[in-house]
Amino acid sequence: MKPSTIQTYLSFLRGLAGCLGRPGFIRRPAYYGLELAEYQRSGINERDKSWSAQGVDVDGLIDKVAAFDPYVGGMLRLIRAFGLRKREAIMFRPNECVVNFADTGLPLAEKQGEEYVWIRQGAKGGRPRFVPMNTPRRRQAVASAQRIAFWDSHAHTGDPDRDLKQNMVRFGYVLRKFGITSRGLGITAHGLRHEALIEEYIAITGQEPPLRGGGEGLTREQEDAARLAVSRLAGHNRGRASAAYLGAVLHKKKRGATGGATAA
Repeated sequence: MKPSTIQTYLSFLRGLAGCLGRPGFIRRPAYYGLELAEYQRSGINERDKSWSAQGVDVDGLIDKVAAFDPYVGGMLRLIRAFGLRKREAIMFRPNECVVNFADTGLPLAEKQGEEYVWIRQGAKGGRPRFVPMNTPRRRQAVASAQRIAFWDSHAHTGDPDRDLKQNMVRFGYVLRKFGITSRGLGITAHGLRHEALIEEYIAITGQEPPLRGGGEGLTREQEDAARLAVSRLAGHNRGRASAAYLGAVLHKKKRGATGGATAA
């Protein structure tokens, strides 16, 4: 299996063990005889995969796609606004996923807006999340999706005449038609997710991420907070997952003389 698959399966098993009241039951990979190279992958992105980094007019290209296929165009707007994965965008239910902050169950200290979207259909690992509708782009993307899915309160953003698999095939076809491939314009739908997550980091810190040569002026606390926010927007629980989108962490931990971790 690929290192990412092994990590995912171990994560599932740890979650199950936690539910069973045995949080330490699943050991570290080395305990099971796995070599480091078999289960560890580099999660640090060294290349900016966002559309803008490839010189693409992001919103202009999405508008062209939407004119050809409003369903796929609506999905791209959702990815652009919320950093969704492809499956999440296709299965997004705009007429039932908008909730008031009070209904999210989030702590009051974390409030970022009056309305949130509940992203749960298609979420990786079955981990739903709430994202605030606190920018014009996000509100417009949801409004666009609602116009597409006007026909039913439970409708998703995919073409109602196609099932999930057919909508995913259609999604790929439309993107290839407009050159949204690695061989075409050098961009992918996942790169649009990178675009959204990088923009989130910039909005929080006022700086470009390390991947683009920025972040040097931040304290460790500021960097940690921004990375955690980006990771949560992406559907991850750990701040270090943000390295896949933002580049290397600038304020790394170092081992002290006693073996404990200290701030750099």
